[in-house]
Parts: sequence; structure tokens; C-alpha cells
Amino acid sequence: MHFLEDHKHKTEIDTPCLEYFQIKDTSLCDSSMSVSSALFEAHIYDNCLPWLLNGISQVELLVLSGDTMSSVNAVVCDSTLPTFHYLTKLVLYVGEFINWESLPDLLESSPNPKILVFPAKCLLSSLKTIEINNFVGMSGEKYIVEYLLESAEVLEEMIIRGCKFFGRPRTQKKLEAVRNEILDVPR
Repeated sequence: MHFLEDHKHKTEIDTPCLEYFQIKDTSLCDSSMSVSSALFEAHIYDNCLPWLLNGISQVELLVLSGDTMSSVNAVVCDSTLPTFHYLTKLVLYVGEFINWESLPDLLESSPNPKILVFPAKCLLSSLKTIEINNFVGMSGEKYIVEYLLESAEVLEEMIIRGCKFFGRPRTQKKLEAVRNEILDVPR
């Protein structure tokens, strides 16, 4: 910790071997963080400031609270998110309000996500539109589409855009069959 004029301080977090990080109070306004690629898991339960996101951008598993997601939205408005190259699992803290507006930005900043965990009850009671791009009709894709159609309480519109496989009539025929299956799902 460095003391600056007027009794203010600057906190620098330099942890090259840190594997697990949890923070519940991010009131450290003037701070910086340097973490190596050893960081595996990070939990943030308060406002999320740009210095903190930059410091944990090497993380593989990230847990965020509802307050954190709201502040991520503010970060997106003021600057750009770092790229989370190694992020494979994102968990949105269950039981709290989630600001869904920042989720697309967070996912776009994460080129390798494998698992997304979120409080389905919150989502399913407010989700009005679903848009799915590059749909190919795999069983996992069909399962999530059927689940959302059956469970989303106020869903008004679902837009599914398939991958473009030009010159492949067999693939187009398969997508048409999947489309018909989806249209038969009860609402």
C-alpha cells in the first residue's frame, strides 16, 4: 500500500502465483492488480472496477454477483472489457438480481467459454426474446431450445438462425427436420 497526499492511498496487488482470488469489497478506488496465468478461480461479490477486471483476465473460472454484473455494465459503457482468453466457466451468483445487459459483452470478451451457470428462475420469469445464431441442430442445441420454449414464462419471440451450408442439400434437409421438431414443442 502506498500513501499519497491527503491521507489517500493506492493499493497494488502483485501475486504471481495466486490460484484463487475472492473479493467482497472493491472500494479501493486507486488500485492496480497483477496476476499471472496461474490464477484459476476468481469470485467477485461487489462493484467491479476496470483495474480488477484487467487483473483477473487470465482466470479460468469466474464467479460474479448481481452487483458485480451491474458494475460490469458501467465498465462497458466507460471503457472496453479485457479479453478473458482462458475463461471456460462463468457463474452468475444464484439468488441475486442479475443485470443481463452486460452478459453479451462479457461473453464476447471470452472466446473460449464452455460452461455458463446462472439462476434460471430469474431468467425464465423475465425472458421475452431469445436469439440463437449459427444453430446446427446438435442434440445439446435442440435440448436447450426445447427447455427454453417450455420453461420461459413470458417468452414472446425466439429467433433461430442456422449456419449457412451453401451447396449442401443434405445439411439443409437435416436443419429443416430439426426446425419441424422445434415447432412441435408445446408452449
